[in-house]
Amino acid sequence: MHARTRGETGQGARIAAILEAFDGPGELLGPSELARRTGLAKSTAHRLAHELADAGLLEREAGRMRPGALMLEFGRRMARRGLRDAAVPLMGDLREVTRLGVLLAVLDGQDVVCADSLPAAGAPATPRPGDRRPALATASGRAILAFSPRELSAGAIDAGVTAGVPRALLTQRLTKVRRSGVSLDRRERGQGTVACPVLNEAGHAVAALAVPYRGGPEAADRVTAAVRTAALTLSRLLHTH
Repeated sequence: MHARTRGETGQGARIAAILEAFDGPGELLGPSELARRTGLAKSTAHRLAHELADAGLLEREAGRMRPGALMLEFGRRMARRGLRDAAVPLMGDLREVTRLGVLLAVLDGQDVVCADSLPAAGAPATPRPGDRRPALATASGRAILAFSPRELSAGAIDAGVTAGVPRALLTQRLTKVRRSGVSLDRRERGQGTVACPVLNEAGHAVAALAVPYRGGPEAADRVTAAVRTAALTLSRLLHTH
């Protein structure tokens, strides 16, 4: 019996047990399996699951249920909050070391979104939280996509091809980032951005730390060393939580 449904429980505990029964975003569960995993009567599990589907927390498919869009979005928001909490102290250290602005970026569909940023006086501008751009058009987006599951990177490449960029070029860029562990975006007037992926235990990117800089190859090398160290440290911190 599920821990939340032992003894006397309220409606909130039953709902929590239903939502916690799913092991992954795509898992499909029928009423019998929901009842087994939660310890609820089959009729109760069936009724609550349909109420949660009506609310958008679950989704119906051929008589079974899976996590719905609202539940998945809530999970993403909680994960991002935990990510920001772990990242902000390291971002502050990185800004102090480089004397440059720092940003934390996450993937949202085919876009990369600034989850948080710490600007620095006199340094190149950093995006504001909430700003978004096509992932393949940014150093941080390429850093994430290069270490994302194949279906995510393939989808981004398909979108880039639709926009007129040769597939071979897009694939080459991600391959280069995957081999080096660093995504470098050099622009005009000696400005650029260095980004490194933040990896989970499976080796997939959950975010990227990035620093816009000004200068030539030597400046890029100095920034790269600092960003790489911070991203590796953040990855290890996330593994322990």
